[in-house]
Amino acid sequence: MAWSLLEVPWEIDANSRGEEIAAVLASKTLLFVIVAFMLQGRRVASYLLLFVCLMSVLAMAPEIPLEFRRSPWLAVLSGVECVSKLATFAFLALHLKGGFSRRAG
Repeated sequence: MAWSLLEVPWEIDANSRGEEIAAVLASKTLLFVIVAFMLQGRRVASYLLLFVCLMSVLAMAPEIPLEFRRSPWLAVLSGVECVSKLATFAFLALHLKGGFSRRAG
């Protein structure tokens, strides 16, 4: 999820309007609040993060080929974001299912 912070400069530029900047900042804040609650062990936040990651991938993935024609660099950024959110989804789903057991030590 740290990737979301790294890509902010490409989501907000000099031509961005106030509403666009507010939307980006609100979405990043909401994402990090969800992650913070998930890291505290709140199961509802874990399922909410699963939903956010999956919906994000489903929204972005079909557009990457079109974006590549306009801006290959931005398509690479979107591709990295898709892969990282898909990996987060997979690992979190496995964790919630019990695929990762914690060892007492």
